[in-house]
Order: sequence, then structure tokens, then C-alpha cells
Amino acid sequence: MGVFVTYCGGDSDLEAAVERLGRRKRSETMDILPPRPPAIVSPQAAFLAALPGIGTERVSAILQWAGGNLAHALWGLTDTEVDGPVPIGARRRIRRFMGLKANEELTVMVKGENHE
Repeated sequence: MGVFVTYCGGDSDLEAAVERLGRRKRSETMDILPPRPPAIVSPQAAFLAALPGIGTERVSAILQWAGGNLAHALWGLTDTEVDGPVPIGARRRIRRFMGLKANEELTVMVKGENHE
């Protein structure tokens, strides 16, 4: 049958989450939704999915937007002026998570003379 994980809404929700679990019905049969089928994701997708507000639901669209390039995806997820792959609110949360100040940005720079 598998294992189901319950999340609480943060440190301040732990007590309430334990109480909710304690109040649930303990009948012999229980109707439950089947778990989602597992999805194998690339290391790049796993990295992006760990960012705040991204998750596995948005990863494919982000990588497609970035042409499969993780560096370009990070640029698009942190630049507040570009028409990026996620809403501006999510990009602001990612910037805070990464510790970027208002006057800082992530960029991809080409070194040398060969710009292929």
C-alpha cells in the first residue's frame, strides 16, 4: 500500500498537525486516494524543484523555457525584469532564498573570444 507523508505548515503548526493526526478516524477501512506514480527526474530538474515555489509541477516548463540549460534557468528564476518562466512573486521568493540583494543578479558570462 505504501507510506503517506503528512506535512505541517511550519514549526508553529507542529502541535496542531499532531492533534489533527490524533483526531482522525481509526476505522478498519478508509477511503484514500492512490499515491501519484513516481516520476524520474534529471539532476537538473531535482535541483530546480527544490527551490521555493517551484516543485516538480513547474520544472518541465522551466527547463523548456531555458533550452535545457540549468544556468539559464537560474538566471530566469532570479531576474525580475525578464519575462521569466514563473510569476514575479515566485522569482522574488527564490531571490530571497538565494540571498540576492536588490542590486545583485545572476548572469551567464562568456569567456574568451570564441562565443559559441
